[in-house]
Amino acid sequence: MKRVYLIFAMAILGVWVFSNSVGAEHTWEHRYTIKGEVSELSGDSASGVKVEVDCSEGATDPSLCDNAGESVKTGLSGKFTLQLHVDAGRDGNVLVLLIDGQQFNHTLDLTGSDGVAGAEDREVELKFALDHDISKTDFYVIAFLFLATIIAPTIYFVMKFRSKSRGSSPSSKGKKGVSGSDGRFSAGGGGKLGGMTSCPRCDVAVKKSNLAGHLTKVHTVSKSKAEEIASEVLDSQLD
Repeated sequence: MKRVYLIFAMAILGVWVFSNSVGAEHTWEHRYTIKGEVSELSGDSASGVKVEVDCSEGATDPSLCDNAGESVKTGLSGKFTLQLHVDAGRDGNVLVLLIDGQQFNHTLDLTGSDGVAGAEDREVELKFALDHDISKTDFYVIAFLFLATIIAPTIYFVMKFRSKSRGSSPSSKGKKGVSGSDGRFSAGGGGKLGGMTSCPRCDVAVKKSNLAGHLTKVHTVSKSKAEEIASEVLDSQLD
């Protein structure tokens, strides 16, 4: 039973390997790859330009126009790779590429110097020289947008951080009291009843508004006397 399973598994593996090899063979016979490099009039690399198959009237051979609409853009170095579907028997047909509005003719050679079609004849390296310099507007717009997406959030977070830092710093207006040379607390502002003061009996720092109550509760001073003392202390501080 194990032998049957083994034979069955080997048969499936053989079919898979055969089908893949046939598929690979079929693929290269219908694939045509152009590896190109585009330069502008000044000689600099033409980056970001569109390379497409031109199937307008009188351009690419109609037998190759099942590739109509195929396009790529050049990289920063002006290089590109364009893969096309080209059946056998198209040897000598003319392919026209449209690069930044300029036409370039390329005659297919599918048999090479030895006259025998091979996978190596399905890949070519070409150079294209434009008769003009390309516009840099798109490049500048993209660069600006890229920088804006980085700089704008950075500025926002810096400003937000600075505003938080300012909001958390102490101000003289919010101080409840400062220590004097004699160790007592003096009023920090806020009017007659705003801020802190010190008890004339025990030197404890208390709120100005609570001084009379403190004298009454802690030092058992009568309410009227406590209010009188508190008034005198606060009036002297205003002077």
